[in-house]
Amino acid sequence: MKKKISVIGATGKLAIPVINRLLENGIAVTAIVRDLKKAQQVLSPDVELLVADLKDIDSLNSALQGTETLYLNLSTHPSSDGFQAEIDGVKNLLSAASGTPLKHIIKISAIGALHPEFNLKGEKFQPNEIRIKSHQLIKKSGINYTILHPTWFANALPWFVNDGNFIVYGKDEFPLYWTNTTDFADLIANAIDNKSSFNQEFPVQGKNAMTFTELGEKYNELVNPTLRIKRAPINEDAGKFKALMGYYENFKERFVAEKTWHILGEPQSGIDQFLRKEL
Repeated sequence: MKKKISVIGATGKLAIPVINRLLENGIAVTAIVRDLKKAQQVLSPDVELLVADLKDIDSLNSALQGTETLYLNLSTHPSSDGFQAEIDGVKNLLSAASGTPLKHIIKISAIGALHPEFNLKGEKFQPNEIRIKSHQLIKKSGINYTILHPTWFANALPWFVNDGNFIVYGKDEFPLYWTNTTDFADLIANAIDNKSSFNQEFPVQGKNAMTFTELGEKYNELVNPTLRIKRAPINEDAGKFKALMGYYENFKERFVAEKTWHILGEPQSGIDQFLRKEL
């Protein structure tokens, strides 16, 4: 029987390549979206589209009537009216799930939310604190859950390209076990209808640990040979990256994905292959 999954947050930057990979794996994908026109523009025509809003419990209840497995890819940033999708939206979603066949929620998080000790200074990162509150709501709901905690996605590398430079912020002392949306989507696919994944939290890591500088050099080699590696301090000039890179400057990641690989499978897309094919 063909696997099926519904997605909320389907038009996000990370969700789109994940959905495309799920389709490649032969999985039927339904996107539950607020903006139908945008979804039609950015998602594959093979994705079924249903309209609902996390602020509207009735619309969510209607959209979930055909859903047994749901993948959540939610923003940790509040909307202009203060609505927090990771908390307020999850509360509404869980209320809407009553009377639907929903039996399994798969959700993206971040490795720092599962392993806060990786930050050597014990610093808090607000998006992770929000995610943890969201997870608590889901765990209390009684619906089976699978929470995936990825390290950095190699998909993010273009964010650090500016004016012919690959920007490396801060000390860049500690390597990360970079993952990517291809391998991440395969984990989601393997979690669908997999009771061994129920009520579990999984760190998501790749096979090779590299610093930003090392991966920037590989990005230069395989994707854009004109780039120069440029170092930059973590200060006000870092803009939106200041808090993020400040947190990761003191982040010493260990390999902890043994259980993930045992239950959901090892990553198959090496970093070289991913960079050549996807970026």
